[in-house]
Amino acid sequence: MDGVLVLSEPFIAAAAIAMFAEKGFTVRPEEFRPFIGTGEDRFIGGVAEARGIPIEPERDKARTYEIYLEQIRGRLRPLPGVRGFVESCRARGLRMAVASGSDTIKVEANLREIDVQPTDLRRSLPGARSSERSRRRTSSSRRARVSISTLGSVL
Repeated sequence: MDGVLVLSEPFIAAAAIAMFAEKGFTVRPEEFRPFIGTGEDRFIGGVAEARGIPIEPERDKARTYEIYLEQIRGRLRPLPGVRGFVESCRARGLRMAVASGSDTIKVEANLREIDVQPTDLRRSLPGARSSERSRRRTSSSRRARVSISTLGSVL
């Protein structure tokens, strides 16, 4: 999703920075770069680990998402061409799916901000994780296969 539909990394980094600030720690955006694309558990946890900052993973991630949802409201934009592509798919009656290693709360919020409702997608959000589902990370190729399979195609 990130880098294809939207660019949310600056927003999630800012949210994590704010969360760390609430805990009394100052971190910089560049400290998150090594953890881009690793999911929010590692995105937040990696910086905390590197800096020796104690965290409560579930609570701190939940707080980061609260801040993130506030920050993206009305500000997160689709990347060039996304809106036209989605509209074209809708107009042609094509089924759509999204593959993401991000938690469901982030995926759904990102989609809403770019005017793609989860109901536009086939079933649920394939590949997206929620706290109720397994925390096991899946490969991007596996997420793609799962997403495609919900459209009725098999790789």
